[in-house]
Amino acid sequence: GKEEGLNEGAEEEEGKIEEGKNMSITMEEVARHGADAKEKWIVVSNEVFDVTNFLDLHPGGRLLLEEVLGKDATKQFELYHHEDVLRKYRPKMKIGEVGSGPPRPAVTPFANPIWYREKLSSPYYKQTHVVFRDRVRRFVDTELLPRLSEWELKARPPAFIMKRMGEEGFLACLCHTKDFPRQYVDPGTPEPEDFDAFHELILLDELTRCGNGSVLAALTNGPAIALSTLFLAGTDDLRTRVCRDVLMGRKFIALAISEVSAGSDVAGLSTVARRGPGGDFVLRGTKKWITNAFYADYLVTAARTPDTTKPAVAATSLFLVEVEPNKDKIFIRKVGLEPRANIAGTSFIELNDVHVPAGNLIGMENEGFKLIMSNFNSERLYVSVICNRLARICVEESFKFAQKRRTFGKRLVDHDVPRMKLAQMATRVEQHQAWLESAFYQCNVLSKETANAQLGDLCCGIMAASADVLEFCASETTHIFGGNSLDSRSVGKKISGMAEAVKAYHVPAGETLIMYLHMAKLALKRASHETRRQRNARL
Repeated sequence: GKEEGLNEGAEEEEGKIEEGKNMSITMEEVARHGADAKEKWIVVSNEVFDVTNFLDLHPGGRLLLEEVLGKDATKQFELYHHEDVLRKYRPKMKIGEVGSGPPRPAVTPFANPIWYREKLSSPYYKQTHVVFRDRVRRFVDTELLPRLSEWELKARPPAFIMKRMGEEGFLACLCHTKDFPRQYVDPGTPEPEDFDAFHELILLDELTRCGNGSVLAALTNGPAIALSTLFLAGTDDLRTRVCRDVLMGRKFIALAISEVSAGSDVAGLSTVARRGPGGDFVLRGTKKWITNAFYADYLVTAARTPDTTKPAVAATSLFLVEVEPNKDKIFIRKVGLEPRANIAGTSFIELNDVHVPAGNLIGMENEGFKLIMSNFNSERLYVSVICNRLARICVEESFKFAQKRRTFGKRLVDHDVPRMKLAQMATRVEQHQAWLESAFYQCNVLSKETANAQLGDLCCGIMAASADVLEFCASETTHIFGGNSLDSRSVGKKISGMAEAVKAYHVPAGETLIMYLHMAKLALKRASHETRRQRNARL
């Protein structure tokens, strides 16, 4: 059973976002629609808005808006509001444009990875990556961002968004496979040319521009960290039954490993799998912090065999649980996270003697621990890409704000301390981006088996560093924005949730300090092994 509210927000209808009217209007006409006119207009970035019915609804009060009626209010708007506000109100309130229409957005330093710059090149990216990046960015700008405010606090992502991501082939790019999984998508689904690991990096990076990690988790977590286990070790039959519906956005899958008493300590799992009649399995135990679980059709979960003579690492198996056939034996309730995280569906799960067919075993019995560790590599890179872009959003928003906010007679960016903070944030983000790209390159050139064996320490370090970079940038951004960093309805809209996001990204796929320790442990182990190998080679 599941708590009420499961279908909240699930029936969003797909439709085109109206961009508002584009008739040409002169500033003289705008001036005639001031405070004394029946219809009251303002201009923001050469777009004309009718605010007659909005005066009493303005979050900043009626008086501030009355001061700019019949005038160009661009400077005031940019100082107090985030640009995303226009996406929300443009369809309802825009009535025309003055001059040549909205100007092209100003270039913001470090708003994108350095390979985006026209005159710079990279050994990692080809023209096919540029084409794919532009396609993903169009999708984000036209289909995700305009409606984000309508459903980012809902109980689950809208069905039409998931289906559109499936139709675009985006969900199929997230499974950390060497080749595009074309046999598991519908005919006609576009496939990136010369698909490789960098298409996955680009997709995650561009989607994270939405600025809400919970939204991103709702849209991408299933294919990226749960379905990836089926591509790692699932049977052909299991992939055939499950993958297509998930990759086309018709069904959800969640990775259910963590438990109340076993978070980063995967060897401490207490959920048990016993053999039932006919060789099938019966699972009993609890799971917690399971993203997407509240609306999942499938759960990928780990359980121990009751053979206490073996250590957990040799007695853990991985299973695919089908929720609907077991709905009377699975209880799911949401974890009490803050409202912005509601859409991720993060939940507590009780498995009360849940039946799992033998064919739903992922990999070999008692070899689940190794699979979990291998899957952690891709999961940690996934989390790291998200953290890096969220930190980059802090940099981007801080540069924008510091160029228009004036204190003590000059722009904030012209003061030494804020300018130093901007440089330090950008430096940390670009350093981490370079480390990320080097790891994705190794995923490209190494076999799956070699990458799993060789990249464990690096993936631990990259993910731990990503959380630290995000925490640093979120903190510095707060100093740049001041009180506006706390107001989700102001110019600080995009960074107001970053402080909360920091806590969320220090935990998943391994707590930060434990990841640093594990990185050192794995690196020392590898160095010792390599030393023995080199010495033996001389004999």
